[in-house]
Amino acid sequence: ALQTELAAHPDSLVTIQVGANDFLNLLQETAFQTALFGHDTSTVNAMIAATASTVASNYVPLLTVAKADPQANVLILGDYNPFANLLTDNPSHAADPIYQLAYAIAPPLTAALNTTVAAAA
Repeated sequence: ALQTELAAHPDSLVTIQVGANDFLNLLQETAFQTALFGHDTSTVNAMIAATASTVASNYVPLLTVAKADPQANVLILGDYNPFANLLTDNPSHAADPIYQLAYAIAPPLTAALNTTVAAAA
């Protein structure tokens, strides 16, 4: 689909941002929550690494197609930590374990995602 769009729109600006939904889905996995709340760092790290690998497998083909078009201008976006102000902006979430999980794990997830994107780029 990207190749078709690039052919139809030469000199396009292509922005690519993927992966955040993969990490948000990880936060909802029972095994991940169990490992995190159980302080099983090796399982948490393995699941983060596996998710980063999935992101790369989705990201690299898109980037390859975009970079193959000499007329496309490619803008690669990193991600931000969407939970940085989660608890301060909405203190009612402070008692919710899922929000605590998201707040605690977002910095390493964001770092893993941005490292994956940078390596692919």
